[in-house]
Amino acid sequence: MRAMARWIRADLRANAVRAVAIAVVAAGVVTALLLSAGLLQGATNPWQGLFTATRGAQIWLHLSPGTSVRQLRSQVSGIEAIAGPYPATAATVAAGGQHTRVELRAMSPQLPAIGRPLLVSGRWLATGSIRDVVLEATFAQAIHAMTGSVLVLDNVDETAAVEVHVIGVAQTADQGFYPDQTPGLIWVMPGLLRHIEPDAGHLEEVVGLRIANPAAAGVVVQQVVTELGTSAVGTISTWQQVKQSMARRCSDCCSRCSA
Repeated sequence: MRAMARWIRADLRANAVRAVAIAVVAAGVVTALLLSAGLLQGATNPWQGLFTATRGAQIWLHLSPGTSVRQLRSQVSGIEAIAGPYPATAATVAAGGQHTRVELRAMSPQLPAIGRPLLVSGRWLATGSIRDVVLEATFAQAIHAMTGSVLVLDNVDETAAVEVHVIGVAQTADQGFYPDQTPGLIWVMPGLLRHIEPDAGHLEEVVGLRIANPAAAGVVVQQVVTELGTSAVGTISTWQQVKQSMARRCSDCCSRCSA
């Protein structure tokens, strides 16, 4: 064994340049493999990258208007932070001669710390621009809209049509890709939301929960529903559902491309 070790050291000293070259090549191969694995994971399921970039919440709730969520952090263990509540309402958008169902979600000009949409084009909402909107990226693609497009928003009763301008397109880890996740999502200023749906009884409040243990999302949901009451809680989505939805879409896309 000692003789072999001496032989190896002697060989390396005699062929130092070759040894360094081999080490460099080996390091390059390992780096390339790690990079390709990371790129493959990102291509087949972009949820994790989006979740990290947007500092997403693992649970999203649609609640009845006026539902108090202040007590949740003290009453439900494991909740680290709460996003919202954000007023939201059902609406329609007219584009390309078709009326499509959407959710309007009111946001402020300041991007939130949790669940912040990730702009891929244009800019975010700004004070004084009530008719500016930002579209979720896959929904924008589905209706062939982009930054600079002009759309018509209306409430579900078709009594408040208003022309709006798309100033930005953004990605989010809050929900899966459209149309797997419906309705389409549009972020608006509070003033535009009130104009389209003046009846507060037709609004919802959207709340995101960032939790310490993502694996316990189901348990946290049960505790939240118990705390708030089933009558106050509408739709619920968890990070597992969003991740699976995004993975299915990417898998379908990869299958079509390879066919």
